Amino acid sequence: VSASISYTAATAIAATSELFLFSQTPMASEMDDNAAWGGVGAADVPYHLGSIAFSAGTDVGASTFGLPTTLTPAVPLFVRSEATRIFGILVLRDAEINETAGMTVLITLYLEG
Repeated sequence: VSASISYTAATAIAATSELFLFSQTPMASEMDDNAAWGGVGAADVPYHLGSIAFSAGTDVGASTFGLPTTLTPAVPLFVRSEATRIFGILVLRDAEINETAGMTVLITLYLEG
């Protein structure tokens, strides 16, 4: 698994971010907007597949583009999912003043089967 991230915003998004992946919908992990991330909830640990940390974005005009800096577990990130879906929680790691409500965030996962 690898990935890329793109934010559609008028001004560059400089925050680093991390995408936490799960094999089912996470129920015990914090998902509220603007709430502090407390880590993977205990009840979600069996379904936590790993995470992808993204670097600060690069401004490419109408959007900001970022690539992974770290895969946890280490490269390659092997994913075994019982279902045909992967769920994720995106966490911005830094204070970000340019994000807006309703901002479009596109995450593209690259999978090899």
